[in-house]
Amino acid sequence: MSKFKRIENFILLNPPSTVANFELAKLLFVSSQYIYLLTRILR
Repeated sequence: MSKFKRIENFILLNPPSTVANFELAKLLFVSSQYIYLLTRILR
């Protein structure tokens, strides 16, 4: 869970300066949420 929080904090503390950075941050955020939901379902 701490890994996901770290990703969220990274996105919040480092606003993307380019579209590419924004897309990368969005992809990381979405994938982290997806993995988190999967782990909750599997448990």
